[in-house]
Amino acid sequence: MPDNFCVAPFIHLNNTPRGNIHPCCVWSGDSVGTMEEGILNVWKNDKMVTLRNQFINNERPWECNKCWAVEDAGSKSSFRIRASRDFKQHTHLRETLDAPIWLQLKLGAKCNLACRTCSAGSSNKWLKETAITACNYENNPIKRKKLEQEYIRSRQKQSSFIYKNSFWEELKELTPSLEFITFTGGEPLLIVEHYQYLEWCVEQGYAKNIYLDYITNGTVGLDDYKKDLWSNFKHIELIVSMDGIEKLAEYIRTNLNWEEVKQNIFDYTEYGRKNQYRHGVTYLVSIYNIYYMGESLKFYKDNNITVNINFLHHPEWQSIRNLSNNVKQKVKENCSLPDEVINFMDQEPTAEFNFCDKLKKQESIYHKATRKTIDYEKLFPEWWNILNENSILR
Repeated sequence: MPDNFCVAPFIHLNNTPRGNIHPCCVWSGDSVGTMEEGILNVWKNDKMVTLRNQFINNERPWECNKCWAVEDAGSKSSFRIRASRDFKQHTHLRETLDAPIWLQLKLGAKCNLACRTCSAGSSNKWLKETAITACNYENNPIKRKKLEQEYIRSRQKQSSFIYKNSFWEELKELTPSLEFITFTGGEPLLIVEHYQYLEWCVEQGYAKNIYLDYITNGTVGLDDYKKDLWSNFKHIELIVSMDGIEKLAEYIRTNLNWEEVKQNIFDYTEYGRKNQYRHGVTYLVSIYNIYYMGESLKFYKDNNITVNINFLHHPEWQSIRNLSNNVKQKVKENCSLPDEVINFMDQEPTAEFNFCDKLKKQESIYHKATRKTIDYEKLFPEWWNILNENSILR
């Protein structure tokens, strides 16, 4: 296998909650198609053929820069490496399959959280905040309100593909060749339509051949219906995306109740162990949590919960590689972190930001949208002071 080869474009497609299609979930380029065009049409189009040829020629496409950045930091947790590990039986491929065998499906942006590291592209809970920002140019309050409502409706319409028979019919046509389906969000466990599709898979006898993979925010508990339904599938993977514990988790994942989610994480873990399913937590490293990462990792280790580390790349102002050198030094002095995290943080910055100014602006817009107040400065004064004193000093 060439050093830079990635198996994903040869077996996989990913769609965004707003209907664009990408070769994978960490792709940095423009979409390679849309759900309106159809999954199979995009699978065979010129953009995908060009990408596959780049990997056959051992090139490093610039659109894959997130994986290259993670790997250059010495981490083995890039999407490319994990895909090659999980689908090593397909890494010999050099020709296009008739259809993808792995789909990552984001069935709209229905979500119950407004995570600080998320956006209106993935959660409807962000739409009001984003609308306020997008329509701020209009000075007339009545007209601005109307523009905000139009903005929200237009964004929601982009997710309407999940209500169209054409999407579900194509998915059913593709199902006989599917080996692996990843459901993420929005919050996938809140999407009623996906359960109806799974029931169809069971009725048609396809379930036993399909590996289901969930990336969930941990707010939805297990019940007998889910357990009974999932028992028909080849394997289940339950991964909770959680970037902290206690008050940090509640800040980053706004609207979350930590005690409830903590119990759900324990329940997912017990369910996974009992059934020999893959389970654990994925931890997205950002400016919000880097200073407290050690506490979170200790909690998960003490409770025998597997943690997979990912790195936030966008928005750039939240990426740890864009911390000032002074702040990076404080992190190294005060925090016990894995080498891969330190190595990623020490990479060249992609931009300069004043984190405190950006965060206060974000909190102000959140307050306008919800009339609720969140205050990072009061919750985490030690880290705030370090950032505030050193954020733009290189």
